[in-house]
Amino acid sequence: ANIVTEAEAVKATAEIEARHTREQAEDLRAKAEFEVQSLKTRTQIECRVIKARAEMEVRDLKASIEADRLANFEYEAQEFAAKAQSAKEAERRARPPHSGRSPRG
Repeated sequence: ANIVTEAEAVKATAEIEARHTREQAEDLRAKAEFEVQSLKTRTQIECRVIKARAEMEVRDLKASIEADRLANFEYEAQEFAAKAQSAKEAERRARPPHSGRSPRG
């Protein structure tokens, strides 16, 4: 009877330890799932931040390129206007002076 009682006690202890181990395993699994979900969420947020920064940099770059293009166009237009003005002045200087009388033939 002593051996049976001892065996039952060992069995009961083993069952308690097994239940405790299962509870610990479930707790660890729940913690791991929470950590994975938390990591996914942080990663998604970081990706959105990186994407937003990249989009902002692209917009800034496009705006800068457009500003440079417009500045270059404006410079070329001013250069063309200056050349046109010089050509007008050269044409005027090349004409004979106007005497005010109509030529007779």
